[in-house]
Amino acid sequence: MRTARSGARRTRRIGAAIVGLAVVGAIVAASALALGGSTDTQAAGSVVKVHKTALGRVLVDGRGQTLYMFEPDRFGQSVCYGKCAAAWPPLLTSGKPRAAAGAHVALLGTTKRKDGKLQVTYQGYPLYLFFKDTKPGQTTGQGLDGFGGGWYVLDAQGRTIENGRHGGDAAVVAARKTDLGRVLTDGRGRSVYLFEGDMGTTSACYGACSVNWPPLMTTGKPHAGAGALAALLGTAKRKNGGLQVTYRGQPLYYFVKDQQAGQTLGQEIEAFGAEWYAVDRAGHTVEQGDNSSGGDDGSSSTTTPGDNGGNTGGGYGYP
Repeated sequence: MRTARSGARRTRRIGAAIVGLAVVGAIVAASALALGGSTDTQAAGSVVKVHKTALGRVLVDGRGQTLYMFEPDRFGQSVCYGKCAAAWPPLLTSGKPRAAAGAHVALLGTTKRKDGKLQVTYQGYPLYLFFKDTKPGQTTGQGLDGFGGGWYVLDAQGRTIENGRHGGDAAVVAARKTDLGRVLTDGRGRSVYLFEGDMGTTSACYGACSVNWPPLMTTGKPHAGAGALAALLGTAKRKNGGLQVTYRGQPLYYFVKDQQAGQTLGQEIEAFGAEWYAVDRAGHTVEQGDNSSGGDDGSSSTTTPGDNGGNTGGGYGYP
């Protein structure tokens, strides 16, 4: 009888040890999530892909965990630290991030955090996980307002999905001083361009073109910000039914290499069959020495990118 009890006690101790190891394993897994991904994915560059969820097809990491953007972030720089980063762990990488299954490599980038670590960006947005998403495809962080702003999932084009709409709220177009003078930007200060290959309000930029020159989309009537003229704003319907913002009847686009406010790296690039130009507040192209809206003194200075490399890539290695 004593032997039987002793064996039972040993069995209970072994069972408790197994449970303890399971708890430790769960803590380690949670810690890995808080670090923004497993060690092996970071070593080779974190993976970003597209996965089907209840909200549609959205960006996820290599393990299928949903990724979010944070509205208060500006110009590719994260403002989420401390308790914020504990609840919304940044997606980190120790190498060049990789695109898989529906994501576009041209939209991927990195931003340096205060501790020197690299956080993955997509379309300029720093990417985050949410600690309450415990299974692949969960989107429990969608639309939450915390730590000073809203959190939203992104689609393959890098657009927010809000209330089932791709692109979020109505777009804002403003004018900002840049090295080209005052040119049109979105509400965050990111430069927008026109494409000489377009025919009136009809966009000719699709496929690989729209990956490298994403259209400025809106879910309603666009708003005029500081320096822009409301009377010149409009919209044009794209093939997928989405609304692209126009200015003076010309569709507007971003350039994928512009990752910070006021950058104009797309200026005068010849790609996808025609040239791309920044736009002044009157809706005219900004060409060398020809920005009448110019700087504060009415003058302008133009910096043209280096060798643009013909009409298919502009020297930027388009996919």
